[in-house]
Amino acid sequence: MNITQAPLRVCTLTTGEKGFEATIRFPMALPSKKNNLVRRAHAKGNLVYNPETKAAKDAAETLARAQWGRDPVVHPEVYVSMAIANIAKDPDGIWTTVADALKKGGVLRDDSIRFFNGRKVFEPVTIVGDREECVTVVLRFEQTNALVREYVRQEEHRRA
Repeated sequence: MNITQAPLRVCTLTTGEKGFEATIRFPMALPSKKNNLVRRAHAKGNLVYNPETKAAKDAAETLARAQWGRDPVVHPEVYVSMAIANIAKDPDGIWTTVADALKKGGVLRDDSIRFFNGRKVFEPVTIVGDREECVTVVLRFEQTNALVREYVRQEEHRRA
Protein backbone atom coordinates (compact mmCIF):
# COMPACT_ATOMS: atom_id res chain seq x y z
CA MET A 1 0.00 0.00 0.00
CA ASN A 2 1.28 3.43 -0.91
CA ILE A 3 1.54 5.96 1.94
CA THR A 4 -0.91 8.21 0.13
CA GLN A 5 -3.48 5.38 0.22
CA ALA A 6 -2.91 4.45 3.86
CA PRO A 7 -5.55 5.64 6.33
CA LEU A 8 -3.62 7.88 8.71
CA ARG A 9 -4.86 8.02 12.28
CA VAL A 10 -3.20 9.59 15.27
CA CYS A 11 -2.55 6.88 17.83
CA THR A 12 -4.66 6.99 20.95
CA LEU A 13 -2.86 7.14 24.25
CA THR A 14 -4.78 5.43 27.05
CA THR A 15 -4.07 4.66 30.67
CA GLY A 16 -3.80 1.05 31.71
CA GLU A 17 -2.73 -1.08 34.65
CA LYS A 18 0.96 -0.29 34.18
CA GLY A 19 0.81 3.26 32.92
CA PHE A 20 0.13 4.21 29.33
CA GLU A 21 -0.65 2.28 26.16
CA ALA A 22 -0.37 3.45 22.56
CA THR A 23 -1.01 1.63 19.28
CA ILE A 24 0.84 2.56 16.10
CA ARG A 25 -0.12 1.00 12.76
CA PHE A 26 1.91 0.69 9.59
CA PRO A 27 -0.82 -0.22 7.03
CA MET A 28 1.60 -1.04 4.22
CA ALA A 29 4.04 -3.67 3.02
CA LEU A 30 7.29 -3.07 4.87
CA PRO A 31 10.62 -4.37 3.59
CA SER A 32 13.26 -6.23 5.52
CA LYS A 33 15.70 -3.35 5.71
CA LYS A 34 18.69 -5.56 6.42
CA ASN A 35 18.06 -7.80 3.36
CA ASN A 36 17.67 -5.04 0.75
CA LEU A 37 21.09 -3.46 0.54
CA VAL A 38 22.74 -3.18 -2.88
CA ARG A 39 26.18 -2.04 -3.97
CA ARG A 40 26.45 1.29 -5.73
CA ALA A 41 28.02 0.88 -9.14
CA HIS A 42 30.22 3.97 -8.88
CA ALA A 43 31.30 3.58 -5.21
CA LYS A 44 33.96 1.36 -3.72
CA GLY A 45 31.85 -1.25 -2.02
CA ASN A 46 29.40 1.14 -0.36
CA LEU A 47 26.02 -0.42 0.33
CA VAL A 48 22.80 1.53 -0.13
CA TYR A 49 19.10 0.70 -0.06
CA ASN A 50 17.37 0.07 -3.33
CA PRO A 51 14.89 2.86 -4.19
CA GLU A 52 11.78 0.83 -3.22
CA THR A 53 13.22 -0.06 0.18
CA LYS A 54 14.28 3.53 0.86
CA ALA A 55 10.82 4.84 -0.10
CA ALA A 56 9.05 2.31 2.17
CA LYS A 57 11.48 3.01 5.02
CA ASP A 58 10.90 6.77 4.70
CA ALA A 59 7.12 6.24 4.55
CA ALA A 60 7.24 4.16 7.75
CA GLU A 61 9.18 6.92 9.53
CA THR A 62 6.63 9.49 8.35
CA LEU A 63 3.72 7.32 9.55
CA ALA A 64 5.32 6.85 12.98
CA ARG A 65 5.99 10.59 13.36
CA ALA A 66 2.48 11.54 12.18
CA GLN A 67 0.79 9.11 14.56
CA TRP A 68 2.90 9.89 17.64
CA GLY A 69 3.36 13.65 18.14
CA ARG A 70 4.68 13.37 21.71
CA ASP A 71 7.99 13.05 23.51
CA PRO A 72 9.85 9.76 22.93
CA VAL A 73 9.44 6.92 25.45
CA VAL A 74 12.06 4.70 27.04
CA HIS A 75 11.88 1.00 27.96
CA PRO A 76 8.34 0.30 26.74
CA GLU A 77 6.86 -3.16 26.58
CA VAL A 78 6.23 -3.81 22.89
CA TYR A 79 3.66 -6.14 21.35
CA VAL A 80 4.04 -6.64 17.60
CA SER A 81 1.60 -8.27 15.19
CA MET A 82 2.36 -8.61 11.49
CA ALA A 83 -0.01 -9.35 8.65
CA ILE A 84 2.17 -10.30 5.68
CA ALA A 85 1.31 -11.52 2.17
CA ASN A 86 4.55 -13.25 1.23
CA ILE A 87 5.57 -16.18 3.44
CA ALA A 88 9.18 -15.83 2.26
CA LYS A 89 9.53 -12.43 3.97
CA ASP A 90 11.85 -12.07 6.95
CA PRO A 91 9.83 -10.99 10.05
CA ASP A 92 12.85 -10.03 12.15
CA GLY A 93 14.13 -7.93 9.23
CA ILE A 94 10.73 -6.22 9.05
CA TRP A 95 10.95 -5.61 12.81
CA THR A 96 14.34 -3.93 12.24
CA THR A 97 12.65 -1.57 9.77
CA VAL A 98 9.83 -0.88 12.23
CA ALA A 99 12.18 -0.28 15.19
CA ASP A 100 14.20 2.19 13.13
CA ALA A 101 10.99 3.93 12.01
CA LEU A 102 9.86 4.21 15.65
CA LYS A 103 13.22 5.71 16.59
CA LYS A 104 13.47 8.14 13.67
CA GLY A 105 9.77 8.99 13.99
CA GLY A 106 10.32 10.11 17.60
CA VAL A 107 8.36 7.32 19.29
CA LEU A 108 11.39 5.71 20.92
CA ARG A 109 14.23 7.73 22.37
CA ASP A 110 16.65 5.17 20.94
CA ASP A 111 16.54 1.52 19.93
CA SER A 112 19.66 0.58 21.89
CA ILE A 113 19.49 -1.51 25.07
CA ARG A 114 20.23 1.61 27.10
CA PHE A 115 16.78 3.05 26.25
CA PHE A 116 14.86 0.11 24.77
CA ASN A 117 15.19 -2.85 27.11
CA GLY A 118 11.55 -3.67 27.82
CA ARG A 119 9.72 -6.88 26.96
CA LYS A 120 9.15 -7.48 23.25
CA VAL A 121 6.37 -9.90 22.30
CA PHE A 122 5.92 -11.00 18.69
CA GLU A 123 2.59 -12.56 17.81
CA PRO A 124 2.58 -15.28 15.14
CA VAL A 125 2.51 -13.78 11.64
CA THR A 126 -0.87 -13.71 9.91
CA ILE A 127 -0.88 -14.43 6.16
CA VAL A 128 -3.06 -11.97 4.23
CA GLY A 129 -3.62 -10.68 0.70
CA ASP A 130 -1.21 -8.19 -0.90
CA ARG A 131 -3.37 -5.14 -0.15
CA GLU A 132 -3.92 -6.09 3.49
CA GLU A 133 -0.34 -6.06 4.77
CA CYS A 134 0.06 -4.26 8.08
CA VAL A 135 2.30 -4.12 11.13
CA THR A 136 0.70 -3.09 14.42
CA VAL A 137 2.82 -2.09 17.41
CA VAL A 138 1.34 -1.68 20.88
CA LEU A 139 3.58 0.14 23.35
CA ARG A 140 2.98 -0.08 27.10
CA PHE A 141 5.07 2.21 29.25
CA GLU A 142 5.33 4.23 32.40
CA GLN A 143 6.15 7.81 31.64
CA THR A 144 6.69 10.54 34.16
CA ASN A 145 6.68 13.18 31.47
CA ALA A 146 4.19 15.87 32.44
CA LEU A 147 3.25 16.46 28.79
CA VAL A 148 2.07 12.87 28.37
CA ARG A 149 0.06 13.00 31.58
CA GLU A 150 -1.51 16.30 30.51
CA TYR A 151 -2.40 14.83 27.11
CA VAL A 152 -4.13 11.85 28.74
CA ARG A 153 -6.02 14.18 31.13
CA GLN A 154 -7.24 16.21 28.15
CA GLU A 155 -8.29 13.06 26.26
CA GLU A 156 -10.25 11.77 29.24
CA HIS A 157 -11.89 15.17 29.71
CA ARG A 158 -12.78 15.33 26.00
CA ARG A 159 -14.44 11.88 26.15
CA ALA A 160 -16.46 12.73 29.27
